[in-house]
Amino acid sequence: MLAQNQIDAFRRDGVLILRQAIPAAIRLELHAAAQRVRRSAEAQLSAGIRIDPYRDQTSPRHADFTWGVNEITRPEFHDPVLLNAIGLPAIQSALSNLLDQPRAWGQKILWAPRACAYDLHWHRDIADAYDSMLPFKPLANDHIQFNAALGHDPSFRVVPGTHRRCLSVAERAAMTADRWGPIPGEVQLPLEPGDILLMDAHALHRGSVSAGADRLTLHFSFQANWVPLWPWGEADHFARISSEAFIASLDPTVQPCYRRLTGHQAASDQQAWLIAHARACGWQPPADWQPPRTDYAA
Repeated sequence: MLAQNQIDAFRRDGVLILRQAIPAAIRLELHAAAQRVRRSAEAQLSAGIRIDPYRDQTSPRHADFTWGVNEITRPEFHDPVLLNAIGLPAIQSALSNLLDQPRAWGQKILWAPRACAYDLHWHRDIADAYDSMLPFKPLANDHIQFNAALGHDPSFRVVPGTHRRCLSVAERAAMTADRWGPIPGEVQLPLEPGDILLMDAHALHRGSVSAGADRLTLHFSFQANWVPLWPWGEADHFARISSEAFIASLDPTVQPCYRRLTGHQAASDQQAWLIAHARACGWQPPADWQPPRTDYAA
């Protein structure tokens, strides 16, 4: 179980590392399965594959420029070994302590490109229009993401605490000047194989790692069950992963995270709950505030 000081630290900083949380034998099994998915995705340049570099969109669409793949629950990638990592005691403990009835919300694999550096710009996984509401976020988390390092992963950088406050003038100025440049208060959090990093993705964060690094990381997301459901991906894919046949293929400890996808009516705005909560806590919209787009997905 997470200690209370760990729970408090996560709520304060929006980030927490669980060192050596994946047993060595399981990590090697996960590493082999993740490598198989990577090879398959690169060979097909599959839908959902992530390609660098961001700042040069004319670069060739080539496997050597890829840095990850979305939705490893797709039929061509699905390996229960990878999803069953959700059942690891450290992950189950984190989810049960930090989220009310955790619900699956997208599973990915990340790696370092062979032909260029991985260099993801500063961002928060929430629309800018919500910035003034973040100080009013409830103590109970609406979501959690984790990075489970299967190899050495020095990439993650974050500005702790920015998940529960407005960005400062200095932070906004730094991002305007260079979305890849240094930000006041940033910290780098390298992971060793077997470490798990938990994060609130509303915190300002980015990633950077050199070409050819041995990064291979599971990147999984979860929502609290009280959050309005925003189905992701193609309709047939979402229907598949919320089907009883798919859920039954998973370890019993993992099944509840997917079973909670069923029985929800799709939300028109994934973050509408935050607007209502902030207003109830006394938030007043800025004079120039506009409601976020209803087609936004984090």
